[in-house]
Amino acid sequence: MPAPTPPSPGKQLFDGINQQLAQINSWIRTFSADSGWINPTLLNGWKQITAQPVEYRLTRNVVRLRGVAEEGTAAKPLFVLPEGYRPTITEGYVLYNGRESPARLVIFFNGEVVIESFEGVVALSGVTFTID
Repeated sequence: MPAPTPPSPGKQLFDGINQQLAQINSWIRTFSADSGWINPTLLNGWKQITAQPVEYRLTRNVVRLRGVAEEGTAAKPLFVLPEGYRPTITEGYVLYNGRESPARLVIFFNGEVVIESFEGVVALSGVTFTID
């Protein structure tokens, strides 16, 4: 039985390039993904304004929030972001809601989206963060 023929240097180079291209294509699919807008389950008495529902979206590695919430319990989660949509560190935001006292929004690394203080309604539009 003849000994197997070792692959040629050209074939090894070609195989290496194909593996690198497969990895690059995987990264492109990951970072060009778009989840579309997702409606979370609201918690702790929070309600959404029908015309502006509370939603989140992942585009590439950026999570965006939008919508208007009202009547919830301050310092309790409005909703919880699923894994893959959570910041790696706790993020804080100041949201202006047309009142003298702005609302404070905190998104914890465990996915809890909490409005710590507010008066009336809270608009989430414009809240964005990146994920790794």
